[in-house]
Amino acid sequence: MTKQEEQRVNELFQQLRSAVSEIKSAGIQMSIDATEKSKKQYAPFNLEIELNNRISSVLTESFDKFAKDSYNNPIYKYLAICVENRKSDIMNIYDELLKETLASDTFKTELKQQVAKKVAQSVVAQSQSVIDRSVQNLKQDETFKAKLTLAINTLIEEYSNKQ
Repeated sequence: MTKQEEQRVNELFQQLRSAVSEIKSAGIQMSIDATEKSKKQYAPFNLEIELNNRISSVLTESFDKFAKDSYNNPIYKYLAICVENRKSDIMNIYDELLKETLASDTFKTELKQQVAKKVAQSVVAQSQSVIDRSVQNLKQDETFKAKLTLAINTLIEEYSNKQ
């Protein structure tokens, strides 16, 4: 283990020691809280559940602080080695999951829907480009422009006469 790795591991142990002392002080505080709650006759207070919750949160916090500093973090190196050692097991699990997924009706239905959606989007996009080209051709045709103008004028006159 390199000097930096050893230092990082020592930091983790120091954080764990700190966490243990926090847990001990939390246990004392919880017994005080429990006594006060029982005096006030609140809902039942389960010391074991409260202690487990606090221990869990303190340990999680401690590991989160340690894991956030990922630069030269020895834990990541050890995890990489562990994953490499279990590579075949992990591959078997993924292979099994993939087989199950591909065989499931839910996957087949979802795949069909997604493929149909992509095909529809592609057809619409191609149709849009054909329509755009046709509209451009019509806009350049003077006869079409004149007929369109007359049709619009006729519609406007009919609408104005109705009112």
